[in-house]
Amino acid sequence: MTFTSNFFITMIVPLIVLVTVFSRGNTRINNIFIFVLSFLLLLINGIGNIRLVLFICVFDYLFIKCSNRRKDLFILAVVINLIPLLFFKYTGFIRNNINMLTGLHINISQSTVPLGISFYTFESISILSDYYNGRLDNNIKLIDICFYLMFFVTVTSGPIIRFNDLLLQKYNRNISPENINKGLERFIRGLGKKILLANNLALFADNVFSMYGSGGSFMIAELWLSSIAYMLQLYLDFSGYSDMAIGIGQISGFKIPENFNYPYTAKTFQSFWRRWHITLSQWFRDYVYIPLGGNRVSVPRHILNLFVVWCLTGLWHGANWTFIVWGGMNFILLVFEKYCHKVTKKLESSFIGHIYTLFFVNMCWIIFRSSSLSCAVSFIMGMFGFSKVYATFDISVLKIVPLMIVSFIFCLPIKSIIHKNTDIKTYIIVKTAVLCIILLLSVLSISNTSYTPFIYGQF
Repeated sequence: MTFTSNFFITMIVPLIVLVTVFSRGNTRINNIFIFVLSFLLLLINGIGNIRLVLFICVFDYLFIKCSNRRKDLFILAVVINLIPLLFFKYTGFIRNNINMLTGLHINISQSTVPLGISFYTFESISILSDYYNGRLDNNIKLIDICFYLMFFVTVTSGPIIRFNDLLLQKYNRNISPENINKGLERFIRGLGKKILLANNLALFADNVFSMYGSGGSFMIAELWLSSIAYMLQLYLDFSGYSDMAIGIGQISGFKIPENFNYPYTAKTFQSFWRRWHITLSQWFRDYVYIPLGGNRVSVPRHILNLFVVWCLTGLWHGANWTFIVWGGMNFILLVFEKYCHKVTKKLESSFIGHIYTLFFVNMCWIIFRSSSLSCAVSFIMGMFGFSKVYATFDISVLKIVPLMIVSFIFCLPIKSIIHKNTDIKTYIIVKTAVLCIILLLSVLSISNTSYTPFIYGQF
């Protein structure tokens, strides 16, 4: 079950609101409800999934109670936490590469990846690391760890929230009608991004990418439009999920960290990654980059630290060389900006910075989206006329442009612009009407189309 199923929208969300209202701000009742709901939603996705999460919860609890912050036990605990992720997500990738390099025919089947394993594994490692580094004491309750790792709001696709932050809010948060209203508004906005924009962009982008990968030929314009459509789709899909998660959390009084800050308005890659998937970037900064020495080391070591972070970032997204190369591309661009100060300053002070950033973000997303490196290279070459493309132009391909323009507008901070230039009463009336329309159209669209999962759900 996902946030975009009609059952969740018409049954679970109203249930969350009703329990929140009738608990009259009693956080204990609300916490019990959220825990039971989290458990049941994970259970729906398979008994094996809930067993794995419970194992990690108990293991982390025992580590905190028994390890006495020993370094060797900490390293062992991190490895044990990573083993399920490596097994479920990377078995096929490792097998295929060993077979290719050695000529062997190892046949180990790839298991189904448990729901949310990438996210709750990282959150679990953050608990171990925070305890080892003295940011947590050993008075933690097992039920608190279970609540944190099973938290249904963020378990499938983030945002990645820290244990201390959630624990503080679990026992002391503001449950109010105002938060319920704001939460519902945020949820509906995210739903509209996903259902009305991202899903319709996907119809065009997925068709071109899949057919091109299967040997089809397209016009240069189609390749460019499909790559831009995917770039918009990915943002609206993932930021839409984040909006929905933040909204659901807000209904129950939880403040979930922001995951996006209009990344497509950035003028450099450094700025882009301060705005895109913010909680993942912060996780790698705090638990990989800084422990490696960060930037307080020699230049070669600093570059190596960035290289490690971006290789791991690529691998985290998926078991394919495309993700590793995608991480490498980001690494190269970030190192370039870090050590070419004059160029970076010029980019930051002119409109060219926007063009530069969007162009290379687009190229990176093509690699990210492609099924193989050869497909990615061929696709990019086709965009510049060096691969299989049609020389003729069919104007019908431009029918996707209006949707892309609307989608791009929603990548900009339009809410603050509209709010500043509109009378308060008029703004509230129009906003309420628009939200009702978005909700109605989204529910109708879900009822009339096939299931389209969140992109980041697979990571």
